[in-house]
Amino acid sequence: MNKNGNFAIKFLIIFFILLGFGAAGDLNGQLRKDPRSLGMGGAYTTIARDFFAVGVNPANLGVVRNYIAMQIVQVNFGVSNSSLSIFEYNKFNGADLEVDNKKEELLALIPDEGLSIYFDFSIQPLLANISWNNMAVTTDIYSVGEVTIPKAPFEVIFKGNEIGVDYSLEAGGESLTAAEIGFSNGGQIKGFLVGYTVRAIKGLTYFGVDSSDANFLTDTSKIVGKGEYFVSSSKGGLGYSLDVGLLKVNVGGIHFGMALINLLGKINWSDSNERIKYFYTIDNLNLNRVAKKGYAALVNGDNERTPLEETFSTDLPRILRIGASASYLKTLIALDYIQGFSDRLYSSKVGKFALGMEYYGESRTPFRFGISAGGREGKEIGLGLGVRLLKIELDFAVAMRGAYKPNNANGFEVSMSIWTALGY
Repeated sequence: MNKNGNFAIKFLIIFFILLGFGAAGDLNGQLRKDPRSLGMGGAYTTIARDFFAVGVNPANLGVVRNYIAMQIVQVNFGVSNSSLSIFEYNKFNGADLEVDNKKEELLALIPDEGLSIYFDFSIQPLLANISWNNMAVTTDIYSVGEVTIPKAPFEVIFKGNEIGVDYSLEAGGESLTAAEIGFSNGGQIKGFLVGYTVRAIKGLTYFGVDSSDANFLTDTSKIVGKGEYFVSSSKGGLGYSLDVGLLKVNVGGIHFGMALINLLGKINWSDSNERIKYFYTIDNLNLNRVAKKGYAALVNGDNERTPLEETFSTDLPRILRIGASASYLKTLIALDYIQGFSDRLYSSKVGKFALGMEYYGESRTPFRFGISAGGREGKEIGLGLGVRLLKIELDFAVAMRGAYKPNNANGFEVSMSIWTALGY
């Protein structure tokens, strides 16, 4: 049997077996991004090339490029929250909250389950990503997480602690930092391009709130309360992951593709694992008792740390991507559908549609624009620009999260990449 036949059989066996297992697992958001993807709203499944295809659709490596591409450096950073936008910040900043029900208006913006803050950061180190022919070796260091602040502190600040109201101080959060190295390969099967990426992952830190039960209550003479927060943490672990993808090129001038990212991927945490219990008590707090005993005697907090002998695991971000693209009048147009299957970190059960355009014309500075709807962000809009200087490519992009108008955005993301192609 020829090499293409062997590759086809191995790929199809892996693809369909892992499709069944992967669909049953926890699908999460994409961590590996680049400025071109961000500038095009994430519509990237069929157009990512070279090592940029890794983490998006490894089948695109089957589009063989007769040069060696190398990443000099790349940095991504994003932050957002669940409800407050720049418009609201400007509206309430410096305003008199005592008039026109502004306190109630501000509190209404914070969900009952609390204010969530999301962040993600990644860096691809100096000369750590390289692709040649239909193969690529890539390295990433990234951190992603979220924290949920309960609504009760905001209510107390703006309205005071009302008598008889039981305020919940339950909170949540999760953060993950890891480094990974991957090998990717693409090939052809009777007109279809297929590809895979395998990764070895070093977990650096993990912190996750497993459960919390906390409150405080004010009656006519005192404040009482207690709370417990249970957290799992680790300072290291090892993991793995696998991506598979498919690409059909030039069907009436249109490219079609799909990819399953981080199939079966997880990190097994085993270094300095701890179960931490944070707790507090508020014991009959009032002005008279504070005057006699002081706050320290009436409000107590501490933590108990229990080493964990056994390991625990964390599923890695997984995602299903389906996309199409075509060129028209020196403009590249791409449409993607991105689906997650859980609400965790940047994952969302709400599907996301992304539409991106890149005008390349005759210039050495392609312009990119993208818009998306759905997913965790709800709405997102991106702008990007590429500049070619001799053999050096500089790409930059910025995106607004949560809205299509700058004043209504509740977050942002920026990305910068410098890379080169030898023999281009």
